[in-house]
Amino acid sequence: MNDEENIADPDYEVKRNVSIYCSWLPFCGLIISIITTFIMFIKQKEWSLSLVFYTLISLIGMSLIFLLVFVLLRKVLYLEFPYLKGKMKYLTVLAVLILIILQVIIFIFNPVFKLTTIQLNEVETIIKNEASSNYYIVYGAENCVYCIRMEDTYKAAFKKEREKNVFYCDLTNENYSDERLKELNVQKIPVLISYEKGVEVERLEGMQSVEELKKFLNK
Repeated sequence: MNDEENIADPDYEVKRNVSIYCSWLPFCGLIISIITTFIMFIKQKEWSLSLVFYTLISLIGMSLIFLLVFVLLRKVLYLEFPYLKGKMKYLTVLAVLILIILQVIIFIFNPVFKLTTIQLNEVETIIKNEASSNYYIVYGAENCVYCIRMEDTYKAAFKKEREKNVFYCDLTNENYSDERLKELNVQKIPVLISYEKGVEVERLEGMQSVEELKKFLNK
């Protein structure tokens, strides 16, 4: 659109301002995604596909809005790609590299933490093999609502204590009247039991906070 057409268009200033706003949406989304990713790293959130999507949602969302506006209103507005012109394109490339590097750093330094899963028939073997050391066993089940709620809490607590021997005994397919459970005195789940030289030292039953778990682990 030339200058004469611009002058003739009474809505030129409004369209121009809207165009500038929409044109910068993808770049703003990129910057917000970088900040979000950095915050997730500082908070030590473990890497996952859902976390990647969460950190990129600003970039994806704002880029889709721009694409929609571009497709529908490209003949009405004056849409451009200012962040791909001149020196700005180098800043854009740098921002993309920073985002990728942050994602890689989270993947390396905040990997998915999983407890070593064992079955009930393996508990006796664990007790014998770990008889000379201290260790912990979490008893839970996939069909236990409270166990599911506690899963992330256990991970958050034990992730800070990676040097400790921790096992998760899955009782999903077990009969709760099993004599082995009675011998272990496991009557309710979830329950975290601390063992020392094959003997139970202490236990923590039911729903607990990360702080309570940390206190229990550092006694």
